[in-house]
Amino acid sequence: MSFKFYPQLESVDCGPACLQMVLAHLGHRYSLSELKSLCNITRLGITLHDIINGAKKTGLDASPVKATVEQLEGVPLPAVLFWRQEHYVVLYSITQDKAGPVYNIADPAYGKIQLTQELFQKEWCKNEPKGFVLILHPSNKFGEFQPSKEHSDSNYAEVLKFGRDAVGKFKGKFAIAFFLFMLAMATGWVMPFLLQAIMDLGVTPKKLDIVLIILFAQLCLFVGNSVSDFYSSKFLMNISFNLGLKFLHDFLFKLIKLPISFFDIKLNTDLIQRVEDQDRLQGFLTYKLLSFSIAVLNLVAFSLIILYYNAILFLIFLVFTVVSIGWTMLFLEKRKILDYSRFSILAENKSNIYEMISGMPEIKLNNAQSAKLNRWQATQEKLNAVILNALNLNYYQIFGVTFFNKVKDLLIIALCAYFVINNKITIGVMMSVSYIIGQLARPVDQIVDFIRSAQDAKLSFDRMHEIQHKSDENIVSQPLPSDMVSGFCIDSMSFKYEGSYNKFVLNNLSICIPKGKTTAVVGTSGSGKTTLLKILLGFYYPQKGDVYIDNHKLSEINVNDWRGRCGVVMQDGYIFSGTISENIALADEVCDLLRLNKAIETACIGEFIGSLPMGINTKIGKSGIDLSGGQKQRILIARAVYKNPDFLFFDEATSSLDANNESKIMQNLTEFLHGKTVVIIAHRLSTVKNADQIIVLDKGTIIEAGHHDELISNRSSYFELVRNQLALGN
Repeated sequence: MSFKFYPQLESVDCGPACLQMVLAHLGHRYSLSELKSLCNITRLGITLHDIINGAKKTGLDASPVKATVEQLEGVPLPAVLFWRQEHYVVLYSITQDKAGPVYNIADPAYGKIQLTQELFQKEWCKNEPKGFVLILHPSNKFGEFQPSKEHSDSNYAEVLKFGRDAVGKFKGKFAIAFFLFMLAMATGWVMPFLLQAIMDLGVTPKKLDIVLIILFAQLCLFVGNSVSDFYSSKFLMNISFNLGLKFLHDFLFKLIKLPISFFDIKLNTDLIQRVEDQDRLQGFLTYKLLSFSIAVLNLVAFSLIILYYNAILFLIFLVFTVVSIGWTMLFLEKRKILDYSRFSILAENKSNIYEMISGMPEIKLNNAQSAKLNRWQATQEKLNAVILNALNLNYYQIFGVTFFNKVKDLLIIALCAYFVINNKITIGVMMSVSYIIGQLARPVDQIVDFIRSAQDAKLSFDRMHEIQHKSDENIVSQPLPSDMVSGFCIDSMSFKYEGSYNKFVLNNLSICIPKGKTTAVVGTSGSGKTTLLKILLGFYYPQKGDVYIDNHKLSEINVNDWRGRCGVVMQDGYIFSGTISENIALADEVCDLLRLNKAIETACIGEFIGSLPMGINTKIGKSGIDLSGGQKQRILIARAVYKNPDFLFFDEATSSLDANNESKIMQNLTEFLHGKTVVIIAHRLSTVKNADQIIVLDKGTIIEAGHHDELISNRSSYFELVRNQLALGN
């Protein structure tokens, strides 16, 4: 039985893809998306432990061992190997040839490959005597586990259905374009008969008047063909343009609805790469699909005309056309693998370039130019190898098709000459057949190109399909209570980030955050302060316990409504490319100048803005002037104040400010924060000492809670934090 290969969709999918191949070999066809979910894959990749956990959830027993190359002879196959100390592949068989053992590898990034023992050992073990192998075999309850139908892989029928739905909005214009193309084609179908008539009725008997009449008819057909082709192409261009906008609109609107946890497991470059998939699918559903339909009609029409003239000529044409298409089909699987490889490596390559450009000052300060360039070059060389393989494959494919077409043309012309000499056909028929052969070259090429494009479109659709089928962040519609009575209540809450190797960041937290009061959260780095803040903002939901707003679970409240009433300053807050006013009034299309000036005044950034020639219209962000850390934080504080929210969350909001500016801003904020519910994360005593409640976190657990004087008098963890900061001694 041949081993079924499944490629990875992204650079971090190799582990689930290996598991998919092993399960398919055992008769259980899981989709890649379901296995990624079972393995808890993250943007950091996947560990052997993740694959083991995923395997157990499908009914497999998994045993990781270290083995030598020789010991693999006794390992039950297929098995998963840790490859090059950064990747996972499947070893599905070991065969023998004259030179020795041959190791058959299914690499989800490249496809099926055969390696000699020397090369296999180098790739698997590197410089070590042993490598890691994950032995997988069905457990006693394997039959009880079945793939979920909700995660089934897509097929070409789904791509076409998607295309039909997408083009449906433009079906009127599409129908007109198709009709005009049909009209243009019909004029082309008449041409062989006119050519025959010129030769047989005009040239051979030397009747100039008939030649002129037929030439005039050809001219009329040519003009009609050109006009139809012009307007049909114009309609199609309009459809393609609007379809492209629709795809990009739908993709971005879907992306912005996804939960923040989704972006924790996706590389930004992988998501940007999907924009190219939109373009590819757009081209396929307009130009390629219509060209294919026209090519099939032309192929059928011209084939029938050849059959009308001579059955033997038609048979030769049919045989070589089938051979040409069959030759193309031979390369489809390899092209599919190369496309996946190109996608994965291209995303990594773009990420490397982006990091080099963004982090250039840090690279120069650490004299890391050579290391970063070498890393980029290594990735670029892998990408070049994949692109070169694709070009070579395309060359062999085109060469074979061209060769078969040339042989077909020569055979048909030779037979036509033979038939003319033996008076079986006229010279006019021979000229018509020659014309048809020339016209048929394009439809065959278009069909071959469509086969390649259909495969590319299927791959692009799979990547889009994965995004579109993710659950939106706002799947609940319960509105936020208009008036909070008591505040937040955290009840026995525990939370960990995605990935089986991640430990619980917060453990069994229970505390109340009262309405209209200021609560400060302090603790050492890594104690879970920022994670707690993100949970309160609905970025994540706890695995155990719940967060309540009054008696309503936060997980059941419309998260957009909730965040709309919050002002937030995160320690890694983002400054967008745009003006200062656009960055402060981020959610407003038209800025409220009174609120803007109040926010600027509160954040103590008016003097800085006044020193700029363009004032609040000065461009900042990546496309504007550079800002210091303190200036960025004041812009972010102004953004939070501008919303005039009921709830404010500050995560190290003044950590980059000097003491004077921090003191002024805190004084300005005192009046603004009166009566509002505030949660502050900070290390500085000056920021938290006046809070109504101070929560002390240590390793995800609340170890103290109270107000400043009370906690100081306890002389416990909070006292130690303050003493270390202020060097109070005893």
